[in-house]
Amino acid sequence: MVLELRQSNKYLRRILGSNLVGKGEIPRKAIIESPNMVFKEWVKIDFVTTQF
Repeated sequence: MVLELRQSNKYLRRILGSNLVGKGEIPRKAIIESPNMVFKEWVKIDFVTTQF
């Protein structure tokens, strides 16, 4: 599972969309094997640098 952290401007959202700030991944096997499919661990977010 890939988690994305995004930031958007309230007024420019329709025009520009949102900016990707960072991504984190959770192995599918870790979720499936956890009790009740509940994942209670911190996820490391790798921040993305964008250049305009």
